Amino acid sequence: MEIGSEFDLNLDTLQESEDNIFKFLNGYNCVFTDSGRSAIMLLDRMLPPGEILLPDYICASVINGFSIHSVNFYTIDADFRLSIQSLIGKITSQTKAVFLVNYFGILQREETIIELERLRTMGIVVIEDTTHSIFTQIHSVGDFCIASLRKWFRVPDGGVLYSKKKIDIVQMSYVQNTNIADKTSAMVLKNLKLRNILDCNEVYRKLFVASEHILDEMQCPKLISDFSRFLLSCYDISDIKRKRKKNFQTLYARLPRQLTPIILKDITGFCPFSLPVFVEKRDDFRKHLIDNQIYCAVHWPVIGTVLEINFNAVEISSHILSLPIDQRYSEYEMEYLAEIVGKFWE
Repeated sequence: MEIGSEFDLNLDTLQESEDNIFKFLNGYNCVFTDSGRSAIMLLDRMLPPGEILLPDYICASVINGFSIHSVNFYTIDADFRLSIQSLIGKITSQTKAVFLVNYFGILQREETIIELERLRTMGIVVIEDTTHSIFTQIHSVGDFCIASLRKWFRVPDGGVLYSKKKIDIVQMSYVQNTNIADKTSAMVLKNLKLRNILDCNEVYRKLFVASEHILDEMQCPKLISDFSRFLLSCYDISDIKRKRKKNFQTLYARLPRQLTPIILKDITGFCPFSLPVFVEKRDDFRKHLIDNQIYCAVHWPVIGTVLEINFNAVEISSHILSLPIDQRYSEYEMEYLAEIVGKFWE
């Protein structure tokens, strides 16, 4: 059994759904991109010259995506919400936009939303990263929202830039569709491996690495592939939300006391992205999971980035791990995951 890591793709199970992401985002102006990174690159080209304020705990791809603008960092609080005092203290005449992240689906405080609305009246653009929160709350305060859809769905590529404001597509005529051959092949081969049809573990892993390397080296934004656009029309959002909630609750109830969940157990109205936890010996714990074919993401590695000198970012990054609870799995996999987690402290 393998849990976590990249999505696989079973072409035999595809069926178009009316409750898909296109219907979900119907009330917004959207540009569907190959990744959240491309959505950021598009915004980087749309915003007036100046400075972007980012949280001090963030994926390196966000920092690198704003290559035209200068960036500075504000602090996030211990509960993973924006520190409004830190943000206000960083604003200068050069500040053109504020970038906020709803970490793990945790939404901002009401007083923070009010303050961000005030900043908007001053001409500062608010960018809301809803990658972790899009199915909890589609939008709260952002002039523009971005989300990486490939983190939620079985698609080779997928991201979206959406807004109630008009997004001038004409200015983006230079943007081309992405090439997804390696990623699609990897996902299909992984599915064959998981179903014990083909022994191709080494091949699909190499293809995944190659496709991520292409993404890391990307210099210009790309639009979503036609194939991924079709796949997105096949995935039922209500079903995905139901399965994720059930898996979260099943795993949460079985967590050992040595793990500190970041999200409270009561997830009424909440659609979990993952089950993030703090663990003291994180790297040893992660190795134990990998030895048992459980692959968990670190949100996010900061060593080798500009944030490696930031104590707050390093402290979070060195202790956090996201346990997978997505729609691929059932109660059986969650119970197995809990069993392996518990064995680390035996």
